[in-house]
Amino acid sequence: MNKPEISVVMPVYNAEKFLESAIKSILNQTFTDFEFIIIDDGSKDKSSEIIKSFNDARIKFFEREKQGIVEQLNFGIEKSSAELIARMDSDDLCDSTRLEIQYNYLKANKDISLVGSNFNMIDENGKVIMQKNLPEYHNEIEFMMPIISSLQHGSILVQKKVLVETGGYKTGSLFAEDHELFLRMLLAGIKMYNIQIPLCSYRIWAGASTSNSKHKIQDVSVYKNGIYYLNNIYKENLERNFNYQYRIGLLEYHRGDINSARKHLFLSLKLKPERFFKLSRYLIISMLGDTLVKWLRSRGILGKISILISKYTNKDFHIISPFD
Repeated sequence: MNKPEISVVMPVYNAEKFLESAIKSILNQTFTDFEFIIIDDGSKDKSSEIIKSFNDARIKFFEREKQGIVEQLNFGIEKSSAELIARMDSDDLCDSTRLEIQYNYLKANKDISLVGSNFNMIDENGKVIMQKNLPEYHNEIEFMMPIISSLQHGSILVQKKVLVETGGYKTGSLFAEDHELFLRMLLAGIKMYNIQIPLCSYRIWAGASTSNSKHKIQDVSVYKNGIYYLNNIYKENLERNFNYQYRIGLLEYHRGDINSARKHLFLSLKLKPERFFKLSRYLIISMLGDTLVKWLRSRGILGKISILISKYTNKDFHIISPFD
């Protein structure tokens, strides 16, 4: 039997509510030369029964004890036989053309090793809440990644050798194992690209792991990942390096301390006063102080304002692009 072109890897844990539609969205792809590796991570609901109800030779199903997503993703990669790995989450959906579009892009662009896409955010009923646009080109993805992840994990198609050579997924970055992996890939010089149409739908629902405590832990993990990355690519004369001060300022603004963000942003403005207009957006909010900004964020006020602005201007203000 010939090896498939793509191995789709999907860990599952207590996903019975949306699992059937997630599986169907992969099986109904216009690109058909794939294997579908599904790993049940010790589910206690009917997830296993739902998976077994599908009669499709492309599905390779593994039932395992609860070990967490990092272990199950690495297991899925180990069991894969294709040279390309596609990620899929058990409560999300894919456009029927996803694999075809991403496969063709990688084959036509040999310098790119990982391709993602824009995505829709959907509710429990599949209704689109909003479209999330991500930076398109590698330099934009790299610039944004330490601050706000510029790839949707469940949308990526990546060369297996890249995953293996960079060490796969690692523990120690709680709720941000994908972010840590992407930064490690960038440090290794891996080139990335985002298809500028929504090929996946990311579901927001009451049963998902989206608690405030999870987000706080995730913010800490992303912050630590970002600091480590920026300190590894900028190693000398940091006080006089505009890009370092600007990016650290943005990282502090989004994940760390507002007062520290203001300090770094003012220093970057001092280095390049001509950047005032773009910097002013962050500086103005940072002037409110850490306590007030945290209060506004805790009540979702800043997030709601950002969503409203994005909706009516058709511009995602969470996208951070390089100045140069």
